[in-house]
Amino acid sequence: MNTNTTTMSINEMIEALNAETDVAAADKFLAELNESIKAENKAIIAAAVESFVKSAEASPADFFRAFIADPFVNVKRVKKDSKSGEYSVVDAVRQVSFAEVETAYGKAHKGQTLAQSKRYVGMIARFTHNLHANLCGALSEEGSKVTVSKYNGQTVEEHDFNGTSIGKLQTQLNAIVSTILPEGMTLQMVKADVRAIMAAHQTEKFMEFTTAAEKKVLNQIFGAMRIRMAGKAYTVNSKALCHKAKESNQTPAQEEKTSKIPERAEAEQTLSPEGAIQTKAA
Repeated sequence: MNTNTTTMSINEMIEALNAETDVAAADKFLAELNESIKAENKAIIAAAVESFVKSAEASPADFFRAFIADPFVNVKRVKKDSKSGEYSVVDAVRQVSFAEVETAYGKAHKGQTLAQSKRYVGMIARFTHNLHANLCGALSEEGSKVTVSKYNGQTVEEHDFNGTSIGKLQTQLNAIVSTILPEGMTLQMVKADVRAIMAAHQTEKFMEFTTAAEKKVLNQIFGAMRIRMAGKAYTVNSKALCHKAKESNQTPAQEEKTSKIPERAEAEQTLSPEGAIQTKAA
């Protein structure tokens, strides 16, 4: 195919790709299409980051409320139909990370931070290490005595970041959140949030486990903040056959019970009736 892809729209590229019969040419076309989608998504994300930066400049409190509640942008991705073999461009969702907004804000404001203090960076590094140590202990008969990779990050002097128990991790998580949020705003994180971050922190392959990097943990912390701010329960989906509904005797209430873990009791002790971030009166 001699089509010049640089002058084609995304839809035209999809049509041409699906019409291409030569495998090598189609592969090359697909690679160029993915690059075009990647460039378009990059522009979308950059615009969202710029919008968040402007919001933070106008009102840090309003920025954090809006960013925590909805850090997502609509992007695109290429999808291949498993039956027809045809390609299409479908909608996807991308989470804008706090690190992306923080970096853009720092460039525009001579290295300033959106948080109360940049100490949160060191706190997250130590928190990430402690999550890793907790998993290592949980997977070993030696428990807390198991050998764990040495911590090589920044020293955290302002708070106690030495423990790896759920209670200790909850205290550390609240210290991180308090350091990130602007003065006058509070959000009390509960043990369910720690457990959710711990569950998201690890991946498994052939029963070998890998824990996440600090950048991903930061995104997970903001995800937990979103759940806590809204006062919602964490959703847990299942692929197990034992959880599949039987049309004859499974009720909607029973289906919901198998897919959600309510964590209301503990949350109600720390949240307002609206479940929102609290702003202290001046």
